[in-house]
Amino acid sequence: MAKVIGPALSLGAGGTVGNALTFQKKMGGHSVYAHKQKKDARSYPQMLIRSYMRNAVDAWHALTAAERGQWNDFIAGIL
Repeated sequence: MAKVIGPALSLGAGGTVGNALTFQKKMGGHSVYAHKQKKDARSYPQMLIRSYMRNAVDAWHALTAAERGQWNDFIAGIL
């Protein structure tokens, strides 16, 4: 949903309207262009990264609550 502040493109607008138009503020000013759907990358490297992420999420879900707590405590100590 686009957020319009005043008349479109005079004061500001941002976001997408009905999967048709995208309003954006850039360094050169405000602009509007046709909304483009992002294509799903199905290259081998992208599919490999997706499988790594899927395996990591599955491993996280397989942990017990105590193990998750230990990991969260470990990460909190790093940050």
